[in-house]
Amino acid sequence: MKNYVITIGRQFGSNGHEIGKRLAKRLEIPFYDRDIITKAASESNYDEETFKKLDENRSTSFLFSVAMNIFPYTSKMENIDQLSISDKLFTIQKKVIIEMAEKSPCVIVGRCSNFILKEKFNCINIFVYGDRHERIEKIAKNENIPFLKSEEIVSKVDKRRAAYYNYYTGEKWGAVENYDVCISSSVIGLDGCVDALERYTKARLADEIN
Repeated sequence: MKNYVITIGRQFGSNGHEIGKRLAKRLEIPFYDRDIITKAASESNYDEETFKKLDENRSTSFLFSVAMNIFPYTSKMENIDQLSISDKLFTIQKKVIIEMAEKSPCVIVGRCSNFILKEKFNCINIFVYGDRHERIEKIAKNENIPFLKSEEIVSKVDKRRAAYYNYYTGEKWGAVENYDVCISSSVIGLDGCVDALERYTKARLADEIN
């Protein structure tokens, strides 16, 4: 059986990162989020700050078809110099995500991982969302900023993630048809999400083995 990979898309402030981290610990498999940036930087001529600035932000170029079709992942990254900087960074991250998935079962957060891996791996694709007001309050508390400022940040981050995903996949971020499970952390809480996703993952893997 192919390596199974759990991918997690998430609204900002929905606890998607923490849910993925706890789920990976329960399943005793690696967890990757910001590690992708660190590894991508180490395998390229760009530093981590460059990756962070463009991480899950929409590319300003019109080279989507080039990045995804003419120059798919290869070990040598042929012709990458012909891409814009944002598309170069996406292509490097794409290579790193595939390498991580090839190594072992794992949990990967964001960065179009459900789309990148769907043809080659056994993916369980999850989208974590939450009540908007609760997400704004959480960010305001965590960052010690006013509610209105937090509201602005939540809106901007969600829009950037959606634009990045939509641009590089040609699909719609958060659309139910792109995920196996869409789960609300506001309804059942962080621990409830981890419990439910652990049960779902184990049940699905058991069915595939049988």
